Amino acid sequence: MTVLSDRVDALEATNATLVSILNGLQGTLQNAVDAGQGSIGWSPVFAVVSDGARRVLQVDDWVNGDPSTTKPAIGDYVGPTGLVSNISTAVDIRGVAGVDGGGWSPVFAIASDSARRVLQVTDWVGGAGAKPDVGDYVGATDLEPLIADGVDIRGPQGSTGATGSTGATGPAGDQGDLGWSPVFVIALDGARRVLQVDDWVGGEGTKPSTGDYVGTTGLEPLIADGVDIRGPEGASGAGTGDMQATTYDPQAIANDTFARSNHTGAQAISTVTGLQGALDGKLVSGSNISLLTNDSGFTTNTGDITGVTAGTGITGGGSSGGVTVNVDKATAANIRAGASNKVVTADAVEAACEPITVAGGSNWTPNWSSFITAEWNVTANRTVNNATSVKIGTTRIVKIRGSTGTAHTITWGSNYKGNVPTASVSSTAFLLVTLYAASTTEIVVSHVEYAPSAGGASFTMTAEDAEPDASIIGYSSATGFAGSGLGYAVGVASGNLSADGGTVTDLWWGGPINGNHLLFIDGGNQSAASINIDGSDFSLTFVETDSSGRDKYTFGPSSSLFTDGVDYDIVVT
Repeated sequence: MTVLSDRVDALEATNATLVSILNGLQGTLQNAVDAGQGSIGWSPVFAVVSDGARRVLQVDDWVNGDPSTTKPAIGDYVGPTGLVSNISTAVDIRGVAGVDGGGWSPVFAIASDSARRVLQVTDWVGGAGAKPDVGDYVGATDLEPLIADGVDIRGPQGSTGATGSTGATGPAGDQGDLGWSPVFVIALDGARRVLQVDDWVGGEGTKPSTGDYVGTTGLEPLIADGVDIRGPEGASGAGTGDMQATTYDPQAIANDTFARSNHTGAQAISTVTGLQGALDGKLVSGSNISLLTNDSGFTTNTGDITGVTAGTGITGGGSSGGVTVNVDKATAANIRAGASNKVVTADAVEAACEPITVAGGSNWTPNWSSFITAEWNVTANRTVNNATSVKIGTTRIVKIRGSTGTAHTITWGSNYKGNVPTASVSSTAFLLVTLYAASTTEIVVSHVEYAPSAGGASFTMTAEDAEPDASIIGYSSATGFAGSGLGYAVGVASGNLSADGGTVTDLWWGGPINGNHLLFIDGGNQSAASINIDGSDFSLTFVETDSSGRDKYTFGPSSSLFTDGVDYDIVVT
């Protein structure tokens, strides 16, 4: 009978035999595996390259292979079944584009919430359909309608840094103008005496205004606000021999007793001994006194004048009392027009002969009655049309020139005869033309061609605003204003700046400083006469030679002729 232990012993014997057999095979199998194993293979390194909108993999290198073997070639592309040499047959590694979701992207702006800064939605872009609402703020988890719920995008404030080292001391500023000292006079305000500013001395630049009064804290425009420089009135003396004011100055004039202007009131002639007789003795019979009326107590006429009648050109007159007559004085315009019944005086003749300025921006029809001499600064080719209101036998003179160096031709109407000029004009070529009225339709012409004085300046100025409020506009050289203003250069001037024996250094409108247009000539002869700006003439008025040796002139209107950044053609003669 076979028992369980016998089966176990038999199984163990079988296993032992099997183990022995396998151990014998181990060496054989390992040798077989080793003999069948080849060299270590190479692994590709890929790079992504573009093929139009496609992206494909290209073999860029090989790594980790057996160093005793040669690397495979590079440059091929990954195709659907292996490497291919043509990129167009390579596999696109990007999938098909997904469906556009049409979502909107927010556009933010930084909004202030006191010391906080939060992002606010100001727009939406890139989406489809209706835009979401704008105006919400970015909160901790979502958009919020209230700015207080918005997240502060700024971090906590950092600690204060250390104080930097003190910088070097800057250069000393330019010395300002010398200040003005007031000159006072004593003004009367009833019984009060106050100081009034009558002049200013010792300063530089424009004088302050005069006429104000010294008040308790400064100058005041009203005399009532001035301080009384006299102390309180003392008590009246007790002596009986004093000249008491109540007796000798009852009207409280309190001023110079001997000045006739301080004598007021009326006094009868009879109270002055001998006055009436002295007056009667002044009346001499037969002295052709025209009329003594009952106003003076006389009734007898002894002369032959019974009245004064104003004739032609005279106004006033009368038949009694004090009689005044006035001549009807001709104005410059009256003289130019030959107005009738006007009295001509020397000063009016001189004024009438001053040249009028003709606008150079258009053709000209001379009105014979409006000028005797004229200046025409043309800006382009121009025509002198036939004159109107011509006075036969009279003469007119015209100076014609150009506003720039460009030559301009002048064409004349059919009524102009004789030596009619054909030469062109410019800023350096002038014409002086004489016109004689032989008849109303025949104007005989003679002329002279000439060049302006070599002392005249001709240049182009680019105006600049020297202050943010446009209070000074024009040109100033770097050396300008040493005694008169800015102390730094503004604007640009190019061309011939020589004038009147010197050099133009400054040309500007003074704005609030004095409201004038100013011209400065360094080293000049104080004899510059006129300035032409883009064809418009202005007379120069000499003011002074300043502390730096520059001749200062004023000209033009109180409002500015210049605009910031604009070029102007300038001629100074």
